[in-house]
Amino acid sequence: MMKILKNEIETEIIEKKSKFICNLFFIKNEIEANEKLENIKKKYYDAKHWTYAYRFGFYGDNVKMSDDGEPKGTAGLPMLNILKGENITYCISIVTRYFGGVLLGTGGLLRAYSESLKKAIDGSIFLDLKKGINVDISLNYNDYGKIENYFKEENAIHKINIDFKNDILLNYMIEEDAYDKIKNNIKNLTLDKAKIQENKKSEFYINENKVCEL
Repeated sequence: MMKILKNEIETEIIEKKSKFICNLFFIKNEIEANEKLENIKKKYYDAKHWTYAYRFGFYGDNVKMSDDGEPKGTAGLPMLNILKGENITYCISIVTRYFGGVLLGTGGLLRAYSESLKKAIDGSIFLDLKKGINVDISLNYNDYGKIENYFKEENAIHKINIDFKNDILLNYMIEEDAYDKIKNNIKNLTLDKAKIQENKKSEFYINENKVCEL
């Protein structure tokens, strides 16, 4: 299951007098990643290095990283590998380094950048990212009780809105891998009287019982 970051976070570690400050941000694309990076560079304008790694896309296929002058493979790559290993996407990790006067060597740098990101991840909250289909379901009032009871037992369907008019109009997000099963169950429970309109496919997550689409 892919995960996305709920909260922004900043953590700090000290390694042989060098300070490593890790910032994690939710991003949707490369433009937002660059904006976060520029903001950190302005905030910590007197630092020695601003290394980063980011992923976006449902499977995190869009990636970029930078060692920003550190020895090759000691910062960006290990951070990217950690994001991949934790199944985190739509996220940028920026680690700012203030040099403390003691050389750490490639092994020491790799450990410091990795530990900096791991500390930030440990202090963060993540939400499950899902693929779904946004649908409108039109029902008559006689069928609503059966559908309401069924939805209470079905974990793969998530309420967005309900309108009570001449008919009842339900707007729900249905998880993509369960959609065919749920659609057939709705039709069977209403003797094929329910009207189901598929609006769009979306990536989404649930935050405080609310459906949030990307």
